[in-house]
Amino acid sequence: MGALEVDGGASPATTDDVVLCNPGPYARSYCKIDLNLDPATLLLKSQKSSIEIVAGNIKKPNFAPHEGVNQVIADARMQAEARGAEVLADVPSGLRRGEPVHTMGYLVLDAWMQALPNADFAVTNMGGFRQDIEPGAVKLKDVISAMPFDNYLVIVDVTGAQLREVLENVQSLPGGMTAEVKVDQTGKRTVLRVLDRNGKPLEDAKSYRVIINDFMYRGGDRYRFREYDSEAEETAVHWRDPLLRLLRAYGKATQPVSVTNVPRFTVQP
Repeated sequence: MGALEVDGGASPATTDDVVLCNPGPYARSYCKIDLNLDPATLLLKSQKSSIEIVAGNIKKPNFAPHEGVNQVIADARMQAEARGAEVLADVPSGLRRGEPVHTMGYLVLDAWMQALPNADFAVTNMGGFRQDIEPGAVKLKDVISAMPFDNYLVIVDVTGAQLREVLENVQSLPGGMTAEVKVDQTGKRTVLRVLDRNGKPLEDAKSYRVIINDFMYRGGDRYRFREYDSEAEETAVHWRDPLLRLLRAYGKATQPVSVTNVPRFTVQP
């Protein structure tokens, strides 16, 4: 099956009577498929499909809304709102993305390591976090909005040298360790050394167990974890679950969430 060009004006591909239509990211386009069925047999008489471009995300489909579909959407929205309204904990400082202190990522990484204590370290990619969480009462829907993807945690065995290479990826956030780095004028990061919680440098030849998400393991954001460890441990733990468990524990104890604000990358002159 060939990949469909996104937003290129091409028609969807058809293989073995199966229409393949990829609308692409960020709601820039949508798939439109018209099916002409025989009313007696419900067999397909003909079909027409196309990719409709959404110029500036303001173009609307030119067909009337279906009441049945609208009701399904309304019911789903009502259920999502009810579940998402659960208050997890109070986070007075909120959870923020970005450098120099990615408090959301750091709290998530710490939660991963609590949930999987047999690992030495954890690394996640910044791109998986899609919005900040404002200070105050944090609800379930806030966490899902900030971490919308259905990724799972994987534990890989990597050497200290490989881990330094991982942390040179500007998407990387470390857990359970800190790194001393140099950054050039183009923003390229060179890792000089990596330190564990006790300030001890990691050994290049030594193997360490590191928690990551499956997006990273499968090559997302140009990570090479599959090359480092072809038999990684698939934990079946959803990447949001450790954070939700941690926040609920704070909420049950009626304690505000304490978030570290210490950068985990130290830039050397």
